[in-house]
Amino acid sequence: MAISILQSPSQLQPVYNPIILALDSTQKAQTNFTYIIKIEVDGNEVVALPISSNIDGYGVIDAHKHIENYVTNSIDTTSLATFRKIEDSYVEYSFKLFEQYDVSGTTTQFSAATYTATTYAYNGVEDWLDFRNYDYTDYVISSASTGNFLCTIPTDGVTMKTTDSSYINFYNQTTNTTNFLEVTTSNGGVYRITNPWQTSVAATKFLQAAIGPFNIANTTSTVTMMSGTYPIIQDTTEYYDVRLLDVSGNPTSQSIRVNIDRRCSKYDTYQMLYLDKSGSYLNFNFDLAHKVNTTVSKKSYNKRLGSFNPNTLEWGYSLADRSKKIMDVTINDKYTITSNWVTQADSNRIVDLISSPEVYQLLDGTVTYSAATTDNVVGYSNNGGLLQLTVTSHGLSLGTLVRLYDTIPAYNNVYAYITSIDTLNAFTVNLAYNGNTLTGIDKIDTQTITVTSGDLIAVNIDTNSIETKQKVNTKMINYTIDFSYTFTNYRQRN
Repeated sequence: MAISILQSPSQLQPVYNPIILALDSTQKAQTNFTYIIKIEVDGNEVVALPISSNIDGYGVIDAHKHIENYVTNSIDTTSLATFRKIEDSYVEYSFKLFEQYDVSGTTTQFSAATYTATTYAYNGVEDWLDFRNYDYTDYVISSASTGNFLCTIPTDGVTMKTTDSSYINFYNQTTNTTNFLEVTTSNGGVYRITNPWQTSVAATKFLQAAIGPFNIANTTSTVTMMSGTYPIIQDTTEYYDVRLLDVSGNPTSQSIRVNIDRRCSKYDTYQMLYLDKSGSYLNFNFDLAHKVNTTVSKKSYNKRLGSFNPNTLEWGYSLADRSKKIMDVTINDKYTITSNWVTQADSNRIVDLISSPEVYQLLDGTVTYSAATTDNVVGYSNNGGLLQLTVTSHGLSLGTLVRLYDTIPAYNNVYAYITSIDTLNAFTVNLAYNGNTLTGIDKIDTQTITVTSGDLIAVNIDTNSIETKQKVNTKMINYTIDFSYTFTNYRQRN
């Protein structure tokens, strides 16, 4: 009695594509022979399936329909940490294999093979033409062969505003291969953000990194500045690249470029955050003209006009009588929004957006500052062209945000980041030195930054088709789509 496994799923697969297990048995000629396949998800049996041999004599099962119900998605815009666990976005699954047939007239079941592979299914789907050549090793994070993130960001990058957020997933297969997210800016700054879940265990096999400009600028994770100055995202930053590094600082993932869009618009911006085909949450902005079409639906009933007056014993009428009474009013708003002019690379994501089952409008987050500790400035000096401050005592650390005030106009009520700690009483900030002298009682205080992420509002994309093809000589294109909120507004009854 033996079952041979002819084909098994790869170590990592998108859960909404076929997950094929093909079997053969030395006992398949027995009377009433049947394969019994038990599927386990995260160690728990979820179904036992009797599978008859196909016309070629093999047992074949597509398991994805039985596994996909246990995979959901993970998004948390309230956290400012760069790395997040996403345990809802994947499962570990396995099979137990049995065969069943008649022995002396009695149906008997036998344990026939042991399935030992470790296999994962994640919240994702590949287009059919792409899935035919799917290779899970493309997504293995390793210094030997850098792996891809589980997202649909184009290879030549993506464009975002400084207020934008995006969250990309990756396969954390091996311990100490995803220790840092390295951010390299167009200003020459290099920063390493520490991953607290660099050890690969069941709960951290898949992780998420927040890579939008808002996420990077306001991260609460540990950041090590390798070169450059703080803040990471500066007013002159045109782009930055992100990639994963191992424990030794070697690149282990693809590099993604984020181009910063600083174009102003007189219209409201609608930032859409959508679940892409690989399970990540990406953004797409619509910041040109928009309009709202409001539809009002009313349910009514007819009431007899007039009323009986018990004093006059007569039936009377009034001009204020209402024959048609409104018993229910619902209001539905449909929004038509238009994107700015985008590149071909960005425009390719529009189909991913309108086909996504999970789309949200992400409201802008807020950043507020408040004074923490105050100190007196007792001297200014030049440190390589930057402003060095000498104070009475500071005890501050690299990267602290400070505010100068009660000083000359050029520095009065100006915010700056500490770029180096020089002595116990001196540090340098990212402001140019211009021969300043004390004005009297110059002061400085440290600033506590309070960052609040924007709220998510669930929406339905009502646009079902869109033209994405561009002509060769067309460099930029924009898009208009319709959406509505998933809730309904009501009015009072009369």
